[in-house]
Amino acid sequence: MFVISDGGENSSRYTEGEIRESLAQTRARVYTVATTGSESGAPELAFLRRLADEARGRFAAVDRSSDLATVVRELSMAISTGQ
Repeated sequence: MFVISDGGENSSRYTEGEIRESLAQTRARVYTVATTGSESGAPELAFLRRLADEARGRFAAVDRSSDLATVVRELSMAISTGQ
């Protein structure tokens, strides 16, 4: 599963705990891409990073929307090789 997000809270239907519990039950692998322009420790990115880590996926961040295709392509390669 790919999650592309700015990491901001937008009146989410489910809590972080509910999402994490559901993923643990399904064993889905999750790849997250932050669109906020920084991979450094921005607080709003912590959930996206944690989600990818706990779901055996990867976290990436893009500085510009033009970089999104490259990052998604790299993550797609990771999926196809089982990384």
